[in-house]
Amino acid sequence: GNFMGYTVRTQHYRYVEWRENDSGKVLASELYDLTEESEEATNLAADPEKAVLLEKHQQILKDGWQAALPPSDRPSVQAPLPRLF
Repeated sequence: GNFMGYTVRTQHYRYVEWRENDSGKVLASELYDLTEESEEATNLAADPEKAVLLEKHQQILKDGWQAALPPSDRPSVQAPLPRLF
């Protein structure tokens, strides 16, 4: 179809965003508690009690995998050298 799923997995949860390819608009979200069930049958994304967890995982996905690395493993960004001429 015209959509793609993006996933982040933490120690206890798996979060999925289904986004429209052209616009990037989030069409649906899934949040599964991996400590409660291994088959991921209960989507917790709409549970108001899980709203903070949902927002946390949305931010992790938005920040990308490099932001999840320990500080010592993150690629360093160097400022460009000044032009001398």
